[in-house]
Amino acid sequence: MGVEYELTWFESRQCWKKKRQGNVYYCPIRCNGKSDYDGYRASLKWWHDKQAELNAKKGERPESEWTEEEKRINEWWTTRPDRHLSETGRAVMADRRARNAAVPKDQTVGAMIKHFLDLKRSQAVTGQRSKGRFVNLRLYAEQFGASIGNDKPITDLTAMTLSDYHAKQLREMASGTITSYCARDRMQVARQFINKCWELGAIELPRNIRSRDLNIQLDPQEIEVFEFGLLRTLIRNAPELHKGFYPLKLYLLLMASVGMTQKDISDLLRTQVDYQRGTITRKRSKTKNHKDVPKVIYKLWPVALELLKKYRNKKSERVLTNRDGGILCGTTLNPKNDKASKVDFIRDVYLEYCDAEKIKHRKSLTCIRNTSSSKIGEHPEFGKFAQYWLGHSAQTVADKHYVKPTQQQFDRCVLWLGQQYGFVPAESTPRQAE
Repeated sequence: MGVEYELTWFESRQCWKKKRQGNVYYCPIRCNGKSDYDGYRASLKWWHDKQAELNAKKGERPESEWTEEEKRINEWWTTRPDRHLSETGRAVMADRRARNAAVPKDQTVGAMIKHFLDLKRSQAVTGQRSKGRFVNLRLYAEQFGASIGNDKPITDLTAMTLSDYHAKQLREMASGTITSYCARDRMQVARQFINKCWELGAIELPRNIRSRDLNIQLDPQEIEVFEFGLLRTLIRNAPELHKGFYPLKLYLLLMASVGMTQKDISDLLRTQVDYQRGTITRKRSKTKNHKDVPKVIYKLWPVALELLKKYRNKKSERVLTNRDGGILCGTTLNPKNDKASKVDFIRDVYLEYCDAEKIKHRKSLTCIRNTSSSKIGEHPEFGKFAQYWLGHSAQTVADKHYVKPTQQQFDRCVLWLGQQYGFVPAESTPRQAE
């Protein structure tokens, strides 16, 4: 005999539904397939609450007016998910409950996720992992646990579990609930967690852990850039100081000349700046721990060097800080509740400036970096240095024209870019060695 359900499974929405008096009610709880026991139980609880609400609207006695005996009977009834099952179904559910009850708490999926996150939290606190990355990792790991069941034994993590989770991401992508980038990150964290469980000897490694079938193909993203003339005017007209402290013009110049993001500017250290040579030597903050990412020496435009000398914080390891000497951009983590707080003073002063000047067609600050890179890419000689200027390494077939320039060639490239913006005179560009 098959299992009999009180609710009806609705495949296209991946949820349960119930028909009553000619009306169909769809449960808002999404389940991981018809076999998702926890999802069915939660859906059944939702239906009973909904049923009570409908009964109350019809004039039937509300729950608040029930006798104690009626409440006990209702609680017993609504907390027994097997009352609607056949004899075979009740036996299966009884066996499942018995197995789960026998699982030590430290060997459940939820316990292993907690252990996994404790490790990642320590890495974030000690600076071995970015706090922002940890916040996202925690979110996706907890979502994975909720999806497959935190109370399930860790040994239930199999190749089929991973395959079903991947299928769920594809369904959510198809419905528009999440982007391909979100689905990709969820799968990466799920794989990372399962691999850590294997390293600790808690499970056997699923055979499909590295299968290409579980990859998520990312939607192509169009690179957004400024209209070059508009960007040039915006930087030229930007105030040297905003609110008497924040050097907005310097921030914009560093983005246009060195390809920095707000986080890169915030992370710039005294040891990376040579004021005599007028250079910044650095890797991007995002990829500073990657071995194959180049350490690039950027020749500063004269106006940027002058402003950097003028507004640097001489008491801090960070060259540029906020008014209180703290970070300009980044994430702080509350160790008590893992609550993340993000700050971005550079973006804030930029938006305030655009609002005050009523600048139309403004774009995000990331577009400044994109615009400069695209400008370099248009040059017949310097175009092959665009990826190097961005601080990228050659990793794909698309990078086949990637060339690491000599320092003199790269200096000429950066100063030529400054000429296009109007911040470097033509005679400042060094001639190419014969």
